[in-house]
Amino acid sequence: MQTPDLSFLQVKIVSIGTALFFCEDKSLLPFPAYIITALKTDEQGHIWFFISRSRNKTVSYDLAFPANLEFYRKGYPFSLKIAGQASLVSDKEVMQDFMRDLLGKSIPVKEEAISGVILVKVKIEKADYKELVPRKPYKPFQNIISSIKNVWYPVHPQLQPSI
Repeated sequence: MQTPDLSFLQVKIVSIGTALFFCEDKSLLPFPAYIITALKTDEQGHIWFFISRSRNKTVSYDLAFPANLEFYRKGYPFSLKIAGQASLVSDKEVMQDFMRDLLGKSIPVKEEAISGVILVKVKIEKADYKELVPRKPYKPFQNIISSIKNVWYPVHPQLQPSI
């Protein structure tokens, strides 16, 4: 059964979709940050996604490490920061099953597709949801333009035509 907090987070994650993924230990992954697309958030509180695999760096699959996800998209009235333990999935059968679930059972998953990516799951431990306050548009010249119009085109009540 889902908790209300988890179902709320699932809805917000799906609505934004993309996030920045940060690995706290810089030596574990080839890059310090990734732009990811959250593919699935399960009932156990795991967020699943793929990152690209670097051919130049060996990745250790055996350990869990602290990671952060920052969900933000321009035009959305909220942001979401998630902290948790990430782990890399190395089992090719699990990766193929995951891809089949996403793509459909009838679409074959090729070995090249799996060899170029790493499946990551992040266990949600802490979530920081923030409503963003809409800002008024910045109009630095609005007062100047109004002043110039008043000087050039003065409005005098006695000059108004009477009908």
